[in-house]
Amino acid sequence: SRDANMLCDRRALESILKNLIENSLNHGEASQIFAKTYLQNSLVVLEVSDNGKGFSGNVKKLGQLYYRPTSQSGSGIGLYLTRTLMQKMGGKVEFSNPNQKFIVRLFIPLSPEN
Repeated sequence: SRDANMLCDRRALESILKNLIENSLNHGEASQIFAKTYLQNSLVVLEVSDNGKGFSGNVKKLGQLYYRPTSQSGSGIGLYLTRTLMQKMGGKVEFSNPNQKFIVRLFIPLSPEN
């Protein structure tokens, strides 16, 4: 384990994390949220998961503008903004739902000073 500096916009990352936490609480009905980081090639991976009810929709469509898996879902804008902000920072986002759990991985470039 070692320290690593990320190349990202602080306000954008704050907005992304706030959105992911709100989604976990409001849509996933989670009572706990977990975060872990690790290095993968030249990227810092920030993985966010929770103990909520998971996600049963089409995970490949998440992050598309206005995609709503159910009529009770939100507007679909939050995960779209997450994807867009990550791309603008030179990173990417990955959504997965193993065993009906919802996991988001943010792939953030390392700063050149690493």
